[in-house]
Amino acid sequence: MTFSTTVEMKGREAWITLEGELDAAVAGEFRKDVQALAGNNPEKLVLFMGKLQFMARHSIPANLAALSDSRQRSPRPAKNKVPRETSRSPSSGRITS
Repeated sequence: MTFSTTVEMKGREAWITLEGELDAAVAGEFRKDVQALAGNNPEKLVLFMGKLQFMARHSIPANLAALSDSRQRSPRPAKNKVPRETSRSPSSGRITS
């Protein structure tokens, strides 16, 4: 059986449809598709696996790690941090958050 992926961006979501058998022999193909998504900086990754007939147990985690690594290397806009409120506990004088 062969393996194929269909990748499309739906707004800020990356949709990947997997079909066939995902094993070590074709993991590189899946990895390339996942890494190509990093440039689009998706907020969510949606995997459709209804047509997947076999998946080696290490295939998905190893390839999603590739997406994480690629996203960490690509520039992203800075997030505004909201300051945490702190207060002093009246009984102990300790600072709590």
